[in-house]
Amino acid sequence: MDELIIKKFVEIAEGYRHPNYKRTCDKADTYKKLYTGEDMNSLMRRFDMREDTERFEQRLLITQHITSTVMRNLAKPQYKIPRANNIQRIITFANSNTKDDQLEKILGKFWGKKSLDKYMATRWIELNNVDPNLFLVLEWAAFDNTKEKASPYPYEVYSKNVMDFKYINETLEYLVTFGTVEVLDEYKQKILTEKYTYYGKNQTFTCTEMPELLNQAREIPVEIADGWLVLILKRNKTFLIQEIIPHNLGFVPAERIGWNRDIQTDGVTMISPLDDAIPILMKLVKANSELDLTMALHAFPQKVQYSKKCPADNCVGGNLPDGSTCPRCHGDGVEVHKTAQDVINLNMPDTKEELIDLDNIIRYVSPPVDLVKFQDVYVQRLAAWCKEAIYNTEVFSKKEISETATGKNIDLQNVYDALYPMADAYSEFWKFMVTTIAKIVSLDKGLVCDFIFSKDFKMKSLSDLYMDLKLAADSRADSFIKDTISEDIARIMYHDNPVELSKILTKKMFFPFSGKTQEEINLSLESENVPEEIKTLYFNYGWIFDEIASEEAQKGNNFWTFERNEQKKLIDAKIATLIVKNKEAKKQTQAEDSSDIPYEKFKKNIETMLKTQEKPIDLAQKEEEI
Repeated sequence: MDELIIKKFVEIAEGYRHPNYKRTCDKADTYKKLYTGEDMNSLMRRFDMREDTERFEQRLLITQHITSTVMRNLAKPQYKIPRANNIQRIITFANSNTKDDQLEKILGKFWGKKSLDKYMATRWIELNNVDPNLFLVLEWAAFDNTKEKASPYPYEVYSKNVMDFKYINETLEYLVTFGTVEVLDEYKQKILTEKYTYYGKNQTFTCTEMPELLNQAREIPVEIADGWLVLILKRNKTFLIQEIIPHNLGFVPAERIGWNRDIQTDGVTMISPLDDAIPILMKLVKANSELDLTMALHAFPQKVQYSKKCPADNCVGGNLPDGSTCPRCHGDGVEVHKTAQDVINLNMPDTKEELIDLDNIIRYVSPPVDLVKFQDVYVQRLAAWCKEAIYNTEVFSKKEISETATGKNIDLQNVYDALYPMADAYSEFWKFMVTTIAKIVSLDKGLVCDFIFSKDFKMKSLSDLYMDLKLAADSRADSFIKDTISEDIARIMYHDNPVELSKILTKKMFFPFSGKTQEEINLSLESENVPEEIKTLYFNYGWIFDEIASEEAQKGNNFWTFERNEQKKLIDAKIATLIVKNKEAKKQTQAEDSSDIPYEKFKKNIETMLKTQEKPIDLAQKEEEI
C-alpha cells in the first residue's frame, strides 16, 4: 500500500481538513437555510441597544420568513435549461449500432428508477443552489462480469463530509470523504464509527475505525491479513485501512457539482449561482421581520372610550373587600365593551341640551400608515432586487413586462446570458457522467457523446414556437426556417423520450417535401420533373421506415441510431425495390387487360350467367345488342 495514502488517512483522522473547509460548510449552511426556510431564526440578530432578550424572542415568534419563496423563484428559470431550444443530445458509437441501446438502458436506471437526464434536470440544479461544493461520486455494487454489467449510481458527498481533495489543471487527483459505518466494539456490540474513503485515479481505499482491534495496534502502522492497522495516538483510536479492487479507470470517478467559481478562494471552491442575491436576502430577513412586528403590534386601530364604573356591589377598582377579583368586571373596575353583542346604554335625558355627543364617548384612533407602507414597499423592492441581481433584468419582477417587443426581447436576452454559463456547465457535467459510466460498464470503445446548447441560447415555450411557426407560414418564409421551428417543437414535446425524438428527427430529415404546403406537394406529385424515387418515398413514407426498422431489429440493430449515410443507403434500397415491384405489377396488369377481347369477355360472362339463371336467355339477341 502507498505510504502517502496511509499518511493522508492519519492526517484526516487526526483532524486535518482542506484549507477552505469552514468556508464551504458555512456557505452550504446559509444557502440551505435560505432555500428551505428551516432554522431561519439562527440568521436573526438582536439589536442590543433597543431590544432585550424577551422582545427578541417575541419577534422570533411573530416573524414569518419569506426568503425560501424568493430563493425558489430565483431558481425556477434554471430548470428551463435542459428544455432549451436547439439542444443536441448525442450518444452513438463509431463501431457498433447496438451499444448505444445498452448504454441508454444503463443510463435510464442511474438514479433508482430515473435516468441520468432526470437527475441532471432536477437534482443537479438543486444541489448547485444549496451546496455547490458537493462531490458526486459514481459507485457500483459487486457484479459478475461474465453475466452482467455494473450498475453505477450516484453517491452525494456534502461539503461537510469532504475532508480533502486536490485538483491539478482542472483534473481531480484524489478525494477523501467522511462517513459512518456500523461495526463491533471491544464488547462485540454494534456501534457507529468513523469511516474515511480515499478515491484515487485507479483504486479506492477505506479507513474504518475498529475499536475491537485496539489492542492489536502497537505501532504505526501494522500490516495484518485484511489490511493495515493504524493507531491514532492523539485520539487513542485504531483504524483499519483496506484496499478495494482496482477499477483502473485512469481518473477519479467523481466530480464537483458546482461551476460558479468563488473569487474569495481564487476559484479553488465554488459558490451558488444565486450567491449574488445572498446579501440582499440577508437584508430581507431583517426587513421582513420588522414588518411582521409592526403589523402585529401597531398596524391596527385603537379604541378609546368612556366607561362606567363596575355596578357590582363592593367592587373597588376591580377588587372585592376580601381581595378577590370582581366576577362582574373581571378586575377591570369598569364595564368594557368586549363582544359585538355588548351595548353601552345611556339614560335618555329630559332635554335636548342634556344630550351627549356619542362621538365624544367612543373614538377609534387609526395609527399613521406611512411607516408601514414604507416597510412593505421596501420588502417588495428587496425581493425584486434579488431577481434583478441574478438575471440582470426586471422581466421576472414587473407586473407588466416591457410594453414593446424590443424591450421584452432585451429582457429575455439578459436572462439567457445569465443562464448560458450554467447550461455550459450542465453540458460538461453530463458528458463526464456519460463517459465515466460507459468506461465503468466497458462500453466506452468508439463512444461519441455530447450535449450541445446552441450559442443562440433561447428557451421559448410551445406556444411561442407555434406562434413563430404561424408567423413564418403567413410571411411565406423559406421552408428551412419552418423546418427549424418544427424541430424545436419536437425537441420540447419529446424531451423526456429521446428514442422517440430520434425517430421523429430521422423521419423529418428524409421527408421528401419538407416545408411545403399540401397544395405544393400535390402539384409536385403531378409534375414529370419530380423523380419517381421521391414520389415513391412520399406515398410509402411510413411503411418504408417501419419495414426497415423491423428488419434491422430482427438483426439486433437499432435503425434510428445509425449514421445518416447508413440510413440513406437502406432507404434508397427499399425505394428501388418498391419501384421495381410497382413496374412489374403494372406490366402484369397491362398484359392481363390486353389479352381480354371485350366481346369474348362478355360472352364468357353471359355463359356464366346462363348457368345460374332459371329463365333461358336469348344469346343471339344479346349479341345483337352488343
